[in-house]
Amino acid sequence: MVDKHTFLDAIPTVGALALADDGSLWVRRWHAHADSGAIDVFDVEGAYVGTLPSDFPFPIQFTPEGDLVTVERDEMDVERLVVLRTDEERK
Repeated sequence: MVDKHTFLDAIPTVGALALADDGSLWVRRWHAHADSGAIDVFDVEGAYVGTLPSDFPFPIQFTPEGDLVTVERDEMDVERLVVLRTDEERK
């Protein structure tokens, strides 16, 4: 099984960590030659859930409902707090 597994040439450095209320861990990779890296998400047991692209906003907070709070900068360089809903069934 180890022979069939692929590995990166270099291990990415952790750029940021966020712990959600449900216990999941969000880890932004950091690369010396990029503005920001992809975001890996792990569940409460530490199992890998998936990877979000590097242009996905990194959460600075999570609401009790599990939504993400991020900071976005507009075309006039003004920062705004934005809440991203994670569950479409909730209204």
